Amino acid sequence: RQQTLLDDVKIAVPALDVAALGAGGGSIAWIDAGGILDLGPHSAGAEPGPACYGGGGTEPTLTDANLVLGYIAPETFLGGRLSLSPDKARAAISDRIAGPLGLGVEEAALAINALGSSRIAEGIRASTVRRGLDPRDFTLFCFGGAGGLHAETVARELSIPRAIVPREASVLSALGFLSADVRQDHYRAMGQRFGDVGAEGLRKVFAELEDEGRARLSADGFTGDRVRVVRRIDCRYQRQVFTVQVDASDDDLQQDGLGWLREKFETAYAALYRHAHGDQEGFIDSCHLVMYGVLPELALPRFAEGPADPSPARRGFRRIYLAGWVDADVYWFDDLRHGMRIAGPAVVDSASTSVVIGPAGRATVDPYGSLVIDLD
Repeated sequence: RQQTLLDDVKIAVPALDVAALGAGGGSIAWIDAGGILDLGPHSAGAEPGPACYGGGGTEPTLTDANLVLGYIAPETFLGGRLSLSPDKARAAISDRIAGPLGLGVEEAALAINALGSSRIAEGIRASTVRRGLDPRDFTLFCFGGAGGLHAETVARELSIPRAIVPREASVLSALGFLSADVRQDHYRAMGQRFGDVGAEGLRKVFAELEDEGRARLSADGFTGDRVRVVRRIDCRYQRQVFTVQVDASDDDLQQDGLGWLREKFETAYAALYRHAHGDQEGFIDSCHLVMYGVLPELALPRFAEGPADPSPARRGFRRIYLAGWVDADVYWFDDLRHGMRIAGPAVVDSASTSVVIGPAGRATVDPYGSLVIDLD
């Protein structure tokens, strides 16, 4: 987003629109004053961590609940480098949640898990439905070590037809950070009518901003075709506060006048507000130049399709608690190959993540080794 609101204060700088939820693995389950189960936003953190870590934590967390439910395997968690205690997880849930609510430990753990999934679903709903977007038109992309434990449940709650859990789920944020192009944003405040700026004035502003941007990127080792430029103009009508963004191409800037800017602005304004003030001249609030230092394209390995039978990746079975205890096939993520098909109930484990597939779920492995869970 090019602007956002912080406590009703307009912040006119680019920002990522991230909706953070207090529903991580360390989120603490608790009972409020009305006797209602709640989850987070306070967390056990890494120290002392969930009760099952054995680091001194006594509060029940989402990780403790998933361990009690059998969704996490103590012997493979963090590649076996961290020993988990199911007994401590059960004790924490029993003392703080199950006992006061008159539930069995497994029922309480399932309620904690369901609450975590519901919080995630509500966050997605706030970012889609409330903005006029239909979740059914999207695919749920999961990342983080615990994302796969809730992926299918969240997708079903929102009627999302497909969920993808990449093999690199636990480090996907870091992978994206390392592969993203370097970006610099350069602004020039204007506050002038279109006619007062003129075509030559606009070219001059962007030329100055580009010279500044190229100098900075050159210092970081980006030159020539490793630099990409995007020009944007924030426009508005007089006495209005919010601006409409207009893209300016090289060809636009080479024109003698600013008729192209007026046309683009009125088109963008009408698309947003269903009308335009054709009898009023527009204002240029600011000129915005985005400079990218282009990194080499990330080339993830892609594999040829093989047999559908997942038996080579099977590691036996594990009892997991859904509506009751069921036997679920267990597969090792790193042994899955493109084309393999898994029918639920099943659990896919790795050294850094686990994925739960319910009885009605089915999953396939795509060319990149990601697990694609289809729900329709």
